[in-house]
Amino acid sequence: MSTKCITSGIIAASGDFLCQYFVYKNQISSDGNRNSDSIKSIDDGTAPTASKSFAPDLIRTGRFGILGFCLVAPVVHLWYSTLIIRFPGKTFSAVVKRTFFDQAFFSPIFLPTFMINLMLLEGRPFAEVPGKLERELPDALVASWCLWTPAMLINFGFVPLKYQVLYSNMVGFVWNTYLSYKTQEGEEENQEMAESRM
Repeated sequence: MSTKCITSGIIAASGDFLCQYFVYKNQISSDGNRNSDSIKSIDDGTAPTASKSFAPDLIRTGRFGILGFCLVAPVVHLWYSTLIIRFPGKTFSAVVKRTFFDQAFFSPIFLPTFMINLMLLEGRPFAEVPGKLERELPDALVASWCLWTPAMLINFGFVPLKYQVLYSNMVGFVWNTYLSYKTQEGEEENQEMAESRM
């Protein structure tokens, strides 16, 4: 369990870190395009050329690591153990049943649980949580089904039980990158708008 928790924490944090880097590279690319357009439109050739270096938000990354360690690994470990007890074996029927219950029941409960805990760790007022969930959960849930349904068919069908959490963490690296983007979507724009009003 301790190994699963540590691994899950590292992978969850790494997914957020990668997301921040992708957002940074995309922003640098966009700024470069805008600067290039400015150079063409200004006769004296003076256009902004400075670019910020990558400075990750390690506190934000730490939140993902905490959730991976304290929430994801223990809950997923217990859930997979419950599924294998309830639907034992590697038959096609057992694998499909485990996948169905995982995606139809566990995912719609666990995903908002993760998002709520992340928002609370960010220090958001609880009154903001329902509105943010309403905006972001439907898209995140559809994306979750698209990624995790085939991943879980492979996991439950071919991966030994003791490695299933590790396999999920590997898939979760991609998922946490997306989830980090989704839960932080619009935050940078809001911060820029706030700064522009100062």
